[in-house]
Amino acid sequence: MKSIRNLLLIIAVLLLNIAILKAQCVSQVSKSDTTENVKEAIQSFKVEGKCEMCQNRIEKAALSVKGVKNAKWDPETNLLSVSLKKVTLLDDVYQAVAKAGHDNEKYKSEEKDYNALPGCCLYR
Repeated sequence: MKSIRNLLLIIAVLLLNIAILKAQCVSQVSKSDTTENVKEAIQSFKVEGKCEMCQNRIEKAALSVKGVKNAKWDPETNLLSVSLKKVTLLDDVYQAVAKAGHDNEKYKSEEKDYNALPGCCLYR
């Protein structure tokens, strides 16, 4: 009877050790997949505009945000693609572009900012 109890105890300890090791492996994989190891990311979102002047203004506004490395707006698709350092908040880019007079997926520009755009850039 003691040998069966000892055998069950050994099996329980082995199963517990296997469970602990499995949890540690999963934890290590999860940590390596987080954005902590990513130095930069590319994000794209829609920004309203019409012409090359809009393109220059939108890209300049995006690049004014600390941590934005590159910005490219496509007038045909109205998509702005930005390359961000991992510590940069994408929301800051949305706000900067809206402040420059261009509506986007998250923020609508204030009337005074929109009305300050050249006539060829008015899209509303």
